[in-house]
Amino acid sequence: MVKFMALPSWIKKIKKAWAFSIAVAVHVLLLLIFGSYVLFKGSVPRMPFTSQEVPAGEEISDAPPSEAPPEDPSETMSATEVTETTTTEPLETDLIATSSSLAPPPPMPASLPQPPAAAGATSGKMPSFGGGGGGRGGGKGSAVNFFGVRGEGRNVYFVIDLSDSMLEQRRGGPAAFSRIKAEVKKMIQSLDPETNFNIVCFAASGADLFAAQSVPATDSQKKAAGEFIDKYNNSLETRGVKLNNGRGNFSPRIPTIGRVDSSAATRLDLGLLAAFEGFADTVFLISDGKAPKTYAELSEEAKKQMAGAEIDDADKERYQRQVADWRKEYEAYTEEIKRYREKYKDLLAKKAAREREVREKGIGKKVIEGQGVVYEQVKIPGLPPEPRPPEAPKPPAKKADGRAVATVGKEMKEDDIIARIREIAAEYYKKNGVSPPSIHTVGYMSEENERKFLERLARRNNGNYRQISAPLPKDDAG
Repeated sequence: MVKFMALPSWIKKIKKAWAFSIAVAVHVLLLLIFGSYVLFKGSVPRMPFTSQEVPAGEEISDAPPSEAPPEDPSETMSATEVTETTTTEPLETDLIATSSSLAPPPPMPASLPQPPAAAGATSGKMPSFGGGGGGRGGGKGSAVNFFGVRGEGRNVYFVIDLSDSMLEQRRGGPAAFSRIKAEVKKMIQSLDPETNFNIVCFAASGADLFAAQSVPATDSQKKAAGEFIDKYNNSLETRGVKLNNGRGNFSPRIPTIGRVDSSAATRLDLGLLAAFEGFADTVFLISDGKAPKTYAELSEEAKKQMAGAEIDDADKERYQRQVADWRKEYEAYTEEIKRYREKYKDLLAKKAAREREVREKGIGKKVIEGQGVVYEQVKIPGLPPEPRPPEAPKPPAKKADGRAVATVGKEMKEDDIIARIREIAAEYYKKNGVSPPSIHTVGYMSEENERKFLERLARRNNGNYRQISAPLPKDDAG
């Protein structure tokens, strides 16, 4: 039997070292392969949750919703590219409103409810909410019956008019308005949890947004929305917007419809602009239908003329003479009012006591658009009307080349306002790769011209219109 010679110990050590080196090399190679795979997966872009663009790979359909065709098939919406502008800077002073009625409200505070971020969310971009009108992907669509107007959407905005005229006595006052709020809450409760929604309440002084962006219709958001609606227009004294000292928490970042005189109209424009900024696919608006008093933006040439315009010397001298005459008339009025108050002080005291009683008991209390809350007029036998002060003269207009220059553009007609609304939606939505929204409107006891405005607004924006012709019954509120 052949015996094999035992290997020297140094050879055994070499074999062990070689085996160890091979094992280490294999582990290192495996780690490199696995690490490269992880890095590659991390570098692949995920589907973004954005607020200014549609997720990559998402199909876009420009087909309009089936609820209602445009009023005129040849009247197609403009889809030209637009440079984004802001309206956060104060507008130039004009003769329409010397106060801040034409200036935009302050920026939205950061305390608004925020929607939960999706995985891989990227802030500052358009959320991938779907659209019934645009055929976009995203959340699940919900059918809504808004006071008889039917529509469907995945990102739904409810726009509610809080103006004084909505609380007029003939419309049922705050009691009937509570029914409007109750119905809106029911509609929100009916939304699918995967549908996104938001609420915009507007009045003459501004607009309040429920949330900075539309939120999913979860139970908690539905409850919060109900609490948000409940605080509005509960009485004649507490009407209108509530946030930011009554100026509203919404300030538009997109181009506006023009220069709106809020002293003469409610800010329906802000309600729609808020929905556009949220990329709503479906908008439900309830209002009495007063169109905003709007002036077209001045042309560049007109702005140049205004910048170089001055008040000429002849107009200055004439105005100074008018002011001097007015001061004399006012001095005479001051003496007249003193004599009047001294002569009728007993009757005036009786009138003041009666007026306090009227206010305490709310006798004849009502709200009138532009005047606010008014009470029954108090008349005292034997007391003549109080003397009226003289009207102050109007300052002269600036002139360029001997001609007065406009401080604001021409007042826009209702059809011009509707066309501008469509234009803004078309430009802004196309710029972000989505289709414009459907706008459904409900007229709450609207006058004939107001009804026509709301009806045209809906029909020209692929929506439907319905008129409520009588006050909503207060016994069904809640």
